[in-house]
Amino acid sequence: MTQAPPAAELAADLADDGVAVVGVGADDPAFVDSLRDAVAGSDIDGGLGLVVVDETPAQVSVLRDLAQDTLNAIEAGETGAAGPGTVVVRAPGGAGAVSSPETGLARAELDQATLAMVGEPYYPASVGAFSAELADPGVGVARGALILLVALAVLAVAAVAAYRAARTKN
Repeated sequence: MTQAPPAAELAADLADDGVAVVGVGADDPAFVDSLRDAVAGSDIDGGLGLVVVDETPAQVSVLRDLAQDTLNAIEAGETGAAGPGTVVVRAPGGAGAVSSPETGLARAELDQATLAMVGEPYYPASVGAFSAELADPGVGVARGALILLVALAVLAVAAVAAYRAARTKN
């Protein structure tokens, strides 16, 4: 992986235009502009900052650590300007995201959104997938609740059937 610049540098890039590209792609204006447009079109409370790195580290948790260090630099005022409240670090094989407490986003929501992001290989579209997942986090919860309800209904029917079968034997 191309060595990422210090978190303060990334934070300054994010404060400028919401995007920092490290390594491959950094010199491609069309790519960087498409990322800027995607970040600008996201509707995340507190704003979104996207750091793109060119390789996936051996431990994907490093991406979240880099996002946290960058957010810490933003919150410490090292950029001299307000930065985004949510920082995502995207690599070819993973992503890590963190948010300041003011955004109200829970870690579970961010983790679900990063899964949606990684599922979309085209980076600008992956920003949209991340934002869409955060905009409608109840979809996963509703699906889980529905599965639980169906399972409970099946268990109830099975219990009633077993009770009736036991009663008729006696």
